[in-house]
Amino acid sequence: MSCTPCTKAKAACKPFDTDKTHTKTRVEAVWRSKARKTKQQMDMEWKVEVSRKLEDLSKLWGLRKDIWRIAVAVKEHSRVA
Repeated sequence: MSCTPCTKAKAACKPFDTDKTHTKTRVEAVWRSKARKTKQQMDMEWKVEVSRKLEDLSKLWGLRKDIWRIAVAVKEHSRVA
């Protein structure tokens, strides 16, 4: 027995393969899940790296005042000598 659209197009109906469709859907869901986990891992690694670099910059920012004091002291010492 064929459906009306198939009869009008003079084509044979293909049976719907629920197992194949379910398998395809499951494979896509697993792939999306893995992709999401990979992205989350990359995001976490990126955040850790950015935090580490910001901490390094913070240390350098603290040293900035010391370097400025040393430069001023050297300049004053060279003027005196």
